[in-house]
Amino acid sequence: MRHATVSIAVAALALSGAALFQAGPASAGDAPAAEWIKFFGGETMSSISSVAPTADGGLVAAGLSLPKGAQAEGYGSPYDVSLMKLGAGGAVEFASALISMNDSLNRDASVAVTSDGGYVVAGTVAEPKIDLKGLALGGDDAFVARLDPSGKTLWLKTYGGSDYDKASSVVEGPDGGFLLTGATRSREAGTGCGFDRLEFAPWAALLDSDGNLVGASCRGFGFDAKNAFSAWAPGRDAVFVAGDTGAGSATNVVAGTFGPGPQFKGFRRILGDGGSWNVTGVLGLGDGGLAAAGFRQDVLSDDSGKHRGFLAAFGPDLELLWQRQLEKWPVSYLFSLSGTKGGYVAAGAYVTAANLRDYVFDAFVVLADAEGNAYSELALSGSGADSATAAAELSGGGMAVAGYTESLDGDFSSRKGKVLPGDEGRRGAFVMRLPAPAPPGR
Repeated sequence: MRHATVSIAVAALALSGAALFQAGPASAGDAPAAEWIKFFGGETMSSISSVAPTADGGLVAAGLSLPKGAQAEGYGSPYDVSLMKLGAGGAVEFASALISMNDSLNRDASVAVTSDGGYVVAGTVAEPKIDLKGLALGGDDAFVARLDPSGKTLWLKTYGGSDYDKASSVVEGPDGGFLLTGATRSREAGTGCGFDRLEFAPWAALLDSDGNLVGASCRGFGFDAKNAFSAWAPGRDAVFVAGDTGAGSATNVVAGTFGPGPQFKGFRRILGDGGSWNVTGVLGLGDGGLAAAGFRQDVLSDDSGKHRGFLAAFGPDLELLWQRQLEKWPVSYLFSLSGTKGGYVAAGAYVTAANLRDYVFDAFVVLADAEGNAYSELALSGSGADSATAAAELSGGGMAVAGYTESLDGDFSSRKGKVLPGDEGRRGAFVMRLPAPAPPGR
């Protein structure tokens, strides 16, 4: 819901009096004005779940788009997983539909920039209906697409077994191959899981530079593990993180490294002292450690609870270095994590006390220093549901923020008149660029 009026899309909320995180600085300065904000919908991009900076000062975004002539009708809508490249000034350089997700309920896509300036995208599709010349056997399957710098698809392959297989993230490895992570309930060789179970298991697949499956492995816990993310940490093996690992309402976060094959090793619980924990993004640190973002839910005596976003960092042996929890609002979520020169940027959504009954979200981005202390917060709001789902520091300076909005007023008033007739109440994507406030002391 709208709580402030600003000239173009950004508001700064003071952190004095009620710190954004449990431990943090006393206040934040005024937010800089946005350099530009772009709105998308329909065939271009209906929602964005991941962004990555490009060498030219622009960015690439992965999300969902509608095929030409299709209408959005909820979870049964025939969305395509798409990739869009924006220049430093916000102009669309290309927008490519990669694959139809059919009726898959998993609507996230992950994108990373490769060492040659191209792109790699991962996501989930429901029972692909076209010949992808991959390894898919049925059910929901993971896919990975490799594109060149111009957006031309070099290859696209699917991976999985006869049950549900989900992709959460993909990263390029030091040898030019790729690490795909997610969750699986399949037991075939394509997932590396050969044990009987009914629950989801964290899953990792190692691919060569042409997308061929080199090896796969999963780790069963005897309970569901629906989310998994990966990051290459300098000087060590890849780091694997799984969220939603627990039975019932009490869940933990586990992490570990794995070697050739890949084979999991060194698994341990890193977060979880009651309540429900969910990891939504991870980042490899220069010392071989790991940073993670997500949200947790405190389980109360009446089985209810409130979600709170969190940041955490771990050392080379996955020991907890620090943890920061969002305390400013009754409900908050962090959906992405990215590194900056001074620390971290995380994007998410929150619900104010006034909006708890209707659970209407507003969007925000928080910048934190290397110790996780928040020094700037940027909020976006309108009369509809709004969320920031991705943020990243750009190579040419400044910061990109992306997400979705249903609003045509408040901080999104410039969207009015830019949507097609009949789409006024529907969700659309936004991307904005703004100068990044410097950390204190810089």
